[in-house]
Parts: sequence; structure tokens; C-alpha cells
Amino acid sequence: MDQGSTPTHNLGAAERGPATQVGAVVAMRGPRRPLSVRSRDYAGSFLFVLPYFLFFVAFLLWPLVYAFWVSLRTWTTTGGDEGFTGLRHYYNLLFNWKLDDTVYFWQSLENTAFFAIITIPLLVLLALILALLLVNGPWRGFFRAVFYVPAVLSVAVAMTVWLWILQNGGILDAYLHNSIPWLIQQPWAWVSIIVATLWWTPGFNMIVLLAGLLSIPNDYYEAAKIDGANGLQRIIFITLPLLRPVLAFVTITQMIASFGLFGQAFILTHGGPGVGGPAQSTTPVALQMYNEAFGTSQNLALACAMSFVLGVILIILAVLQVRFFRSTEM
Repeated sequence: MDQGSTPTHNLGAAERGPATQVGAVVAMRGPRRPLSVRSRDYAGSFLFVLPYFLFFVAFLLWPLVYAFWVSLRTWTTTGGDEGFTGLRHYYNLLFNWKLDDTVYFWQSLENTAFFAIITIPLLVLLALILALLLVNGPWRGFFRAVFYVPAVLSVAVAMTVWLWILQNGGILDAYLHNSIPWLIQQPWAWVSIIVATLWWTPGFNMIVLLAGLLSIPNDYYEAAKIDGANGLQRIIFITLPLLRPVLAFVTITQMIASFGLFGQAFILTHGGPGVGGPAQSTTPVALQMYNEAFGTSQNLALACAMSFVLGVILIILAVLQVRFFRSTEM
């Protein structure tokens, strides 16, 4: 070997060139496995996913596709399929606002938006306050269970309890010695639904936020104490920024839950009352879709079209919330 030549094994990674570097990476990974071996690995992985995939197709994907197909036809609950109509139901919902069904849909959507605007901030804030109070301190396990118990109840059980309390001549009237039309007149009907929801649902959000609080390292708070930060400053400058991903999740899930309002209005007010407001002053969009499909009109196709319009609105709102939380990151 000439004295001027350099052995290849003494060359650095930068001097070997791209081909030599790729060969080194392949040598480190080992020989490429045969296609039959990789297929067996993929097949084994797919078998683990198969039960959920079948469940997803049978109970989520196929009903979604079938509901969209029904929305493109004239389909009643009693008469069945009466023919293809295309996008007529969607056109009527979006542009032909003079139809009774369309008017009721947008009125119910307005009712739902009103409920969501009021309850989303209250439920997130209430859950955050409960989580901050119960993250430490004595008896925290007991009080966590107490505040979470209502969330375990079904909507039928929880709202039946509130129906006994708020109905005319119920428990609350007996204690107040004054008959207030909680469920049969506005604005008391909305107050009743909102108060019952605030009692029933914040437990889940509290548990999620509590898990987020417990994941924040205590070193940050100790350093802030040394720098002289008080409790409120630690919450504003440490807790809330680090809790932003959890707050985003809670806010988005709460928005979906609020727009899915059904049981509270169905059990407490039956979508009314007409006193002090419109005849369907507390009818949410989910209850309107139920009435459209199984009420007097029996128009299942229009109810499916309403559900897809609502789904698109929820997707847009969820995307806007995600973009908002991302834009506020430090």
C-alpha cells in the first residue's frame, strides 16, 4: 500500500461519502427480513387490531355511511324509502328557511348555542376550581369522590331527581313556600336546565384537570416561591400555561357534550315552555332531530341531514378551538 493512501476504516463519517454512510446504517440494522417474515408480523399485528376494527366498522363507520345515504332520499319512519332526492334536504336546511322544519331546526340550533355559550365556560371554570382545591389537602380523596359521584349517574336518573325538586309543588317549592314556575315559564326553564347540568357534569372535567395538575412537577412551584410569587401568580404563570393541553381537551369535549344536549330538556321541560318565550324555547337541536325522526312528521331523512349539518358545525368549532389553543402557546 502506498504511504499516501488512507485506509477506509480510518475515514470519518463525513469523509466516506453518502454510499458508505447508507451501507453503515444498513449494516447496523441487520439484514433485510424476507417478505414472508414481515407478512407474518403484520398479520399478527392486524389480528390484535381486528376486534376493534370490526366494532368500528359495524357500529360507527357503517351507520355513518348508511345515515348519509338515507339523508339523500325521501325516507319516513313508517313508510320507508320513497325515492332518491339528492341534496334537497341539505339545500332546504341551508337556503330554504321558510319551511317549518327548517325554521324549527335553526331555532333549536340557536337554543343549543345559547346553552353552550353559558355552560361551557362555567363547567370548565368550576371543574378547574374544584381540581385546584382538591389537588392537595386533607380529605381530598373523599371530596374527589363526592364531587365525581353525580357524573356517574345517567341523565335519566339525574334529571328525574331534579324534576322532583323543581316541579310545581316539589321539594323546592315546599321549602321556599312560594310557587316559582321553574319548568313552565322562561327564564326559569333555562335556569333549571343550566343549574341541573352544573350539578351533574363537572365531575368528569374535574378528574381530567386533576390528572393534569398532578403531572406538573413541584419544582416549578418551589422555584416560584423562592422568587416571591404568591398563590395567584403561581396559578397564572405556572399552572395555566402547563395545563393548556388538558384545558384544550376539556373545552373541546365539553363543547361536543353541550351541543349534544338532550336528556335535560327532554325530561325537565319537554322542549318548552311557550310561556315567556317561543313554543320550543328550550328544544335543543338533538331533541329536534329526535322529534323530526320519531315525532309527527316521521321524516327520518331530514333528521339525518340535520345530524350531518350539526356534525360539520361541530368539526369547524373544534378546529377553531384547537387553532386558538395552539396560537396562545408561549
